[in-house]
Amino acid sequence: MPALVGLLLVVFAIAGLLVYEAWNTGRSRREIAERGLQDYAAYASWAAARAGENILTASLSTIFRGIAGNRVAAGEDVTPLTTLLAGAQYLAQCDCAMNLPADYYFRYDSRSNVVETKPFSPPPPNLKIESGWAAAKVGSYTVQSSKPTLIEPDEAWLASSLERTNLESLPNFAMYFASENGESRVVGIAPQRDSLGKIIGALGFVTPSKRFADATFSNLWRNPRILPAAITRGIPNDSLLAAVVTTPDGTEIYRSRGWIDGLRSDTASLGTFGGGMRMKVALRPDATIRLQGGVVPVSRVPVWVGLLLLTGLLTVFIVRNLQREHELARLRLEFSASVSHELRTPLAQILLFGETLTLGRTRSDTEKRDAANVIVREARRLMHLVDNTLTFSRAERPVVSLSPRRQPLAPLVREVIAGFRPLAAAKEVTINQNLGDDVEGFVDGEAFRQIALNLLDNAVKYGPASGRVTVSLTNGHTRLALEPAQKQKQVVRRATIRLTVDDQGPGVSGRARDEIWVPFARGMNGETPVGTGCGLGLAVVRELAERHNGSAWVESAPGGAGSRFVIELPDASAREEIPSLEPARPEPVGAAVV
Repeated sequence: MPALVGLLLVVFAIAGLLVYEAWNTGRSRREIAERGLQDYAAYASWAAARAGENILTASLSTIFRGIAGNRVAAGEDVTPLTTLLAGAQYLAQCDCAMNLPADYYFRYDSRSNVVETKPFSPPPPNLKIESGWAAAKVGSYTVQSSKPTLIEPDEAWLASSLERTNLESLPNFAMYFASENGESRVVGIAPQRDSLGKIIGALGFVTPSKRFADATFSNLWRNPRILPAAITRGIPNDSLLAAVVTTPDGTEIYRSRGWIDGLRSDTASLGTFGGGMRMKVALRPDATIRLQGGVVPVSRVPVWVGLLLLTGLLTVFIVRNLQREHELARLRLEFSASVSHELRTPLAQILLFGETLTLGRTRSDTEKRDAANVIVREARRLMHLVDNTLTFSRAERPVVSLSPRRQPLAPLVREVIAGFRPLAAAKEVTINQNLGDDVEGFVDGEAFRQIALNLLDNAVKYGPASGRVTVSLTNGHTRLALEPAQKQKQVVRRATIRLTVDDQGPGVSGRARDEIWVPFARGMNGETPVGTGCGLGLAVVRELAERHNGSAWVESAPGGAGSRFVIELPDASAREEIPSLEPARPEPVGAAVV
């Protein structure tokens, strides 16, 4: 009895410890999920602010076209107000930017402190009025049926406001907030300078801040790129997000429908061209549920308490399952970290050079072309990572099949090399090719391109800078295979073709020659991982090669420096099988007969 009681106490103690670990793990995951939701809110706030700033920049640059940055000769008058009215007319009729809801336009001469104003009612833009389900969506944009009451120009107030404004510090065009009789106003302005660079006046427009914010953010919510499409899935942004907008002095000028105090939120500024507006964006409950789904685990404490009644054998099984769960979590974290690192660098480059082009910071056509080339190169790198991930995930589903057909392989390899050269050039790697034009294979074109692309990417990634990669495509090879005959298995020779990629990297030896083909594995230099990939490239290569009835292996490159990766596939131009007189024997992995 004492032994039995002691055994039961041990079982209960172990189960109690498992209950605590389960609770602690769930709590930790909930904390991680909470931090992830806060990061989503911060991202949504940043993305919305940048999109709003882009909208305002496009509209201001359009309405002030022909005015911003222009200089008049010394002693001449400020640009006529008709030029600004023509820009407003163009903005209202074109589909290039948001129509600015200006109540009146002005021309200001700082030398005489005289203001000239003129109301202007541009034709309404061709806005699409939603109906049915789209109009019933929570917070969706609708066109106002009643015409707003325009404010009357107050030239004395405007002259005083412009006189207090430091026009010298403003860019070619901008906007700022001012108070008129306790009401907030938006002043869009384009300073005017003479040929000596001296401020002589300004042109611009005035409108109530709330009306301006309503128009701006109604347009902003229709921007499809604030949250990723994988999250929104066609749901409008304002059904997932809510926002409160204030002026730099803290005056609230906009509050979207659905805003509730206590929502998870973050704040961002719209910058210079947004007048310094502060935008506080929150995740609405629907968005929180979407982002939390599958992230925050359900408490399993009752299940673990039930295990207290089970035997010690079941306890052992539970411990084993927990170990596997922790291992899976570790692999997922490593994979997420690798993919995040792989995505961050090209995204940062694309964003940097994209903003450079958008803001016109390039000084020559050569700089524009270089920036565009960087964007294309980094986009190709992202596409390669996505293709590897998709190919690997599809390989896990038996329902996804290839569509092979007989075709020459040299054009496919040349196409891959041509597309990969910009990525190789970034590391100053030279790609040499030795491709047989008569080599044919029974392959799926896209899958074969993926094989060649992954091998090139692997060779450049693990090879030295300013190195050399050699790609060869040859036929005339044979391999031994066991085929079932009528009474016993028969050894036959099969004609094959080979795609080889030689690099000048550190080489692969020992157990690593098998381990590098495992998903999420990376090359090692001693105990240190080499490269920054996510470990799917070579796994995808072997999977696709085997699905083409081929094989993949790695060996030392000729001369002993670097590695040679070999893909062997059946030769479509010599399909016949030749009986062999050699006795059947086990064939080592990757072995071939030349």
